Amino acid sequence: MKIFNFHNQNLNDKAGTDRQGSGLFHGRNWLTLFDRFKINSEWLLGSKSFNLQFSWGGYDNEDFGFNICIPPIALYLNFEGFLPRKLKNWDWERSTGISIHNWTAWLELWNDDSDSSKGFWSFNYGVGDLLSLIFGRNNHSQKTIKETDVTVPMPEGNYEGKVKIFESKWKRARLPWAKYMVRSEIEVPKGIPYPGKGENSWDCGTQHTYSITSPRKTIEGAIAGMVESILNTRKRYGGSVNWMPDAVKI
Repeated sequence: MKIFNFHNQNLNDKAGTDRQGSGLFHGRNWLTLFDRFKINSEWLLGSKSFNLQFSWGGYDNEDFGFNICIPPIALYLNFEGFLPRKLKNWDWERSTGISIHNWTAWLELWNDDSDSSKGFWSFNYGVGDLLSLIFGRNNHSQKTIKETDVTVPMPEGNYEGKVKIFESKWKRARLPWAKYMVRSEIEVPKGIPYPGKGENSWDCGTQHTYSITSPRKTIEGAIAGMVESILNTRKRYGGSVNWMPDAVKI
């Protein structure tokens, strides 16, 4: 019987290379005592998530575990072999804790990880958009800056359309400032053809683009953006920017 057994793993892989950074930033280890008691841990420096959780049972035959994630540190601890066999055989996978991600708070009280409908005390509750709760809903409005008729040049001919330059505004009631963005929308009523992907029954054959909204801020930029987008699609799915449908009617 081994009194002490320890293994560790460096998880700090550098993207796009075969090299690894320091295991102090991201790693995992396994500690076994008397061939029975196991403590598994994983850590990450630079984490952006917030999570405080206690779990009972679950995957990998664990007894219980803790997730402690407070930016910029995340720590995960799992324990095996510490609970009496009678408790170990209970068919429970439960968790209790609070987490915040995507500006939403989630509260778990003895939640059944395999079936949230089980257990009187089991529920998972999302508070909703915390930014809206604190600062009010993000109301959107827009104002047209310029609108004009245009011609969209394509290899097979010109398409008549219309470009609108507009400013979008997002404002929360309890914030003194707003977010602004100038964009363009170009519409071509007859549509400009391009080849379908052919992956589904509805995208076989010739498809059409009728409008594109983009961050382009000028009339010329909006036209160029639509031409570039359609030519790229023709090249990708039709084999060439010179792809054309069997019959073109402009």
